[in-house]
Amino acid sequence: MVASGMNFNLKKCKVVKSRTCGLQNASHSLWNESLFCTTSESDLGLVGFDTSVNYTRDEARACALTNSTRRQLGALTPKLVLSPYKTYVRPLLEGHNIIAPPLLRRDADLFERVQRRAKKRVVGLRNNHMMKG
Repeated sequence: MVASGMNFNLKKCKVVKSRTCGLQNASHSLWNESLFCTTSESDLGLVGFDTSVNYTRDEARACALTNSTRRQLGALTPKLVLSPYKTYVRPLLEGHNIIAPPLLRRDADLFERVQRRAKKRVVGLRNNHMMKG
C-alpha cells in the first residue's frame, strides 16, 4: 500500500519491449515480483509511441475535474471525496507516464503542479507526501 492509500496492482504491470537488441531473455521485476513481458500492448490502443502528446490539454482537464469534484462533493467526508479523485483525476495525470513520459521539463512540471493543487483541494490527500521516483 502506498502512502496515498491506493494499492498498486502489479498484475496489471507489463514490460513492453520495443527493441530486440539481445534483451529477449531478460527478466524484469518490481518489488521482488516478476513482470510479464510483451512486444505489443493492444489494451492501450497503441500503434506506436507518440512523443508529441498534448500535456497542457490533459493538465487542464485534470484541473477542471478536481475543481468540479471539490465543488460538488466539498461538504462530504474526506473518504468520499478521495474516491472520485482516484477514479477520475488521477488516471488523467498518470495515463501518459507509462506510454510516453514527458520529454520536456515544463510538461513534467505541469503534472506535478496539478497533483500539488489537487492534494490541497482534496481533504483526504492533504497530509500525504508525494512519492519521488
